[in-house]
Amino acid sequence: MHAAINRLQGVRLQPIGGRLYLYTRRRHVRRPFQEQMVDKSEIIPVVLFLCITLGITYIARLLVNARLRTKMLQTCSSKELVEAIVQGDAHRDQMTALRWGILTGMEAIGFGVIQAMGWTDINPGVVAMLLGAFGLGSVLFFVLARRFS
Repeated sequence: MHAAINRLQGVRLQPIGGRLYLYTRRRHVRRPFQEQMVDKSEIIPVVLFLCITLGITYIARLLVNARLRTKMLQTCSSKELVEAIVQGDAHRDQMTALRWGILTGMEAIGFGVIQAMGWTDINPGVVAMLLGAFGLGSVLFFVLARRFS
């Protein structure tokens, strides 16, 4: 190995000004976001941590709500009050599902427009498109929620 390196010490690796390379190389143009790609082995622990954390949070929320409902049923003697609370929770859950459905749909439309325009780099125009889609979805939800309420 050292002998091969010693033989190459006198060889110029770059051509002298004005001369052509012996071998032509295709230049590969890399986009800025491709240079910063994260290895999949680094993403897996982060995603696993987030899934476990969100799962524990969701289970804790379910337990707290169940405990609250049982205490409410034990202490409350008014059947109408319990029914009103249950119907209010059901309506809130429906509105939450409607909101996330509209927001997700509008974001999908925003990503579709970005793809159709051929934008591949993250720039202020792309961010503005996504924020605009989110804002438009929020306004659309507000209008529909007022109509359903």
